Amino acid sequence: MKAIATAALIAATAITVAACGPAPARTAAAQQPLPALSTNPVSTYTAPAPVPSPDGTYSGSCDYTLSDSFSMSDAGTLIGEIDLENTGNVGTIDHVRITWPQEGFAPIVATRTVRAPAGASKTVRFHVTASQNVISELQSWQEHHNLRDGCHYRATITGTYGGAR
Repeated sequence: MKAIATAALIAATAITVAACGPAPARTAAAQQPLPALSTNPVSTYTAPAPVPSPDGTYSGSCDYTLSDSFSMSDAGTLIGEIDLENTGNVGTIDHVRITWPQEGFAPIVATRTVRAPAGASKTVRFHVTASQNVISELQSWQEHHNLRDGCHYRATITGTYGGAR
């Protein structure tokens, strides 16, 4: 039975091919030419815009100076610097914070918000007038902590501005 079905299928295929006739020959002249490459130097491709990638590093230092006036309200100045380096591809808005310790009291805190352009460095300087009590409490903290300066500093990226480059 299987042999009869196979023979019938071969016969039907032969009849179909014979009825259609042989495939026409294609001449080279009948073929469509390929389109020519463009010599226009203007490209229609536009690269996607760069994705903003804010990033950066910071370092800092602090100290204090003493006044020679020996005034109770102006015995010196707490000073500090935080160096920002924007290593990202977009301008950053940075919240910068520095603290000086006080023995037995909350630290003295100074903050600023600054803008750092993409790829640039920026130094943020702090000056805080200190009373005689503030200087004494700072010195007391240092004496009880192996004369470390005790200051802490931090920079946090809080936003961006401008386009990515």
